Amino acid sequence: MERVEALVNAHVDVIVIDSAHGHSAIVLRACRDVTDASPELQVIAAYDVQKRDKDGQPMKGLIRSTYLIDENGVIVKALDAVKAKENPAQMLEAL
Repeated sequence: MERVEALVNAHVDVIVIDSAHGHSAIVLRACRDVTDASPELQVIAAYDVQKRDKDGQPMKGLIRSTYLIDENGVIVKALDAVKAKENPAQMLEAL
């Protein structure tokens, strides 16, 4: 929850919680914890997000990505191959 608090303090509007393997109980618990701690924050859960290569074919393996999206819905920063422990600091720095 420290990471969520840091993002809330940076005035984000939305947090997306994603699971590439459909661990629904874990995702639901995380959504509930974030919503309980920050009721003003919009929380979105996503499952089995899959990237495609330049030919439109599904990519194999796990690729963690994070996107910073501005108030107009434009991606202003995209990070691929992120590590969960480092990513919040990278996004906060980008803000």
